Amino acid sequence: FRFEQTTNCGSGGTRVAGSGDKAFWQDIRVNSVDIDSDIIFIMGGTNDALNGIAMGECDISNCDTNTFYGAYNVLISKLIYKFYKLETGYYADIDYSGVTQVETAKPVKIFLITPPYMLSSNLQYEKTPSFEEAVVEIGKRLGCPVCDIRANSDVNLFLADYYAGYRNNNPEPDFVHLSEEAHHH
Repeated sequence: FRFEQTTNCGSGGTRVAGSGDKAFWQDIRVNSVDIDSDIIFIMGGTNDALNGIAMGECDISNCDTNTFYGAYNVLISKLIYKFYKLETGYYADIDYSGVTQVETAKPVKIFLITPPYMLSSNLQYEKTPSFEEAVVEIGKRLGCPVCDIRANSDVNLFLADYYAGYRNNNPEPDFVHLSEEAHHH
C-alpha cells in the first residue's frame, strides 16, 4: 500500500469478544492503536469461531462484549471515541474513561477484514462463515469498507495442503494458520 509507516497491533490467540486484556474491545488493545493512524484494519473472528463465542444480536444497540456482534460494536465505538475525540461513547453501559484520546480530532478510516477459512477439517471449515457474514453485516451497518478474504481469496478446502501454514516454527502444518503463499494470494 506504500504506507509511510505501519504498526501491527495484532496478537496471536486473541478474540474480538470475551474478557481479559487480549479481547479486541478492551482499552489496552484500543490504546495500542497508534494515535498517528490514518487507516485501521480489523481482522477477527477465527478464534471466536474456534472458541464457540455466541454471535449475539445483530443490532447497533448490542454492547454485550461476550458476544461477537456486541464486542465488535464496542470496539468500533471506542475507536471512534478515541480518534474523533467525542465527549462520550455511544454506549451508556460501557466505560470509556480508560481510552486515551487524540489531542485533535482526526477522521480515521476503519476497514474490516473477514476471517479466512480454517483448513484443518470440514467441521472447522464450516465454523467461520457466520463470523464472515457478521463482519460483512457490521461493515454495511456502520459504513466501514470490508475486505472479504473468505469470499475473494480462492483459498479453500481443496487447496488445504498447498496453503497450510505453521505456528511457532512447528515443522508440521496446523491447517488453521495460513502459509505465506496464502497470505500473499
